[in-house]
Amino acid sequence: MFFFIAFIAAFGYALQMTLMADFYRRMDTLSAVAYRGLSLGLTMAPLLAWAPLDQYARLVSMWPVLLLLFILTACGDWAIADVVRFLPVGVGTAMANSLIAIVTAFLGFIFFNEAMQTGQVVMMTLIILAVFVLGLTRSTGTLPPQYSLRRGVISAGLTGLLLGGGFSTMGSLSRCFHPFLVGYVWELGTGLMAVLILFLRSKLNHPGLARLQPKEFGRLALACSPTLIGTGLYALSMSMGPMGLATAIIATQMVFTTLLAWMVYHEKLTWLQWLILLAICGLVMGLKIVSG
Repeated sequence: MFFFIAFIAAFGYALQMTLMADFYRRMDTLSAVAYRGLSLGLTMAPLLAWAPLDQYARLVSMWPVLLLLFILTACGDWAIADVVRFLPVGVGTAMANSLIAIVTAFLGFIFFNEAMQTGQVVMMTLIILAVFVLGLTRSTGTLPPQYSLRRGVISAGLTGLLLGGGFSTMGSLSRCFHPFLVGYVWELGTGLMAVLILFLRSKLNHPGLARLQPKEFGRLALACSPTLIGTGLYALSMSMGPMGLATAIIATQMVFTTLLAWMVYHEKLTWLQWLILLAICGLVMGLKIVSG
């Protein structure tokens, strides 16, 4: 059940990232992150029906941890938005998610004493290496208008550090509170933090929150609505198993993202990329086998 939930979460994340890439490439990325979080405050509201009422006040009492979480993920979402702005969706998310998986596994080992079986470590390492190689393969077909390998790689590195820390923090909270409540607060709080950063940025004579027409906001909300599945089930999987293992499975979302980007943005795959994708699928099956 743990693996199934994590895989469905990976697909949800992949679908929303593919659909959101269009907004990240057309508008200010931080503004897109802000509108994404605010819209999720509406579309993810049904998750709250499963959360016990007594946990709301207890979660609010963890405000220092929540503040750290919101800062890490707002900046991390800003960074990954730049990744797909400068690189093809599949390639960029492959690089970013492999780094997120590495950082999350490392933090889980350091701060949460998450020991893993040797077979799991080997399979996770091979998966991360495979998706990283996928990120380095030469892409064909349509490229982003602002394509820049250097800026994309830098943004992917920042994404790994920031979202790796954010996912670890969220995973810790999901083990103490209902994961659906944590997931909802996480996404909405990230959007509000992005709005605050934009406000502070505007005071430094830089652009603030970009204007968005109601119809366009509706399209954006629809594009990021699969996050309801991704975040809800990811928070649940983090409460059921090791953070590093959950994130390694979630990292396979770039397989789905690459296929979706091929269909939506015509970012075609080479034969080498197809082989790597098949290898990743085989490794994930191996991960499930060694995990019992």
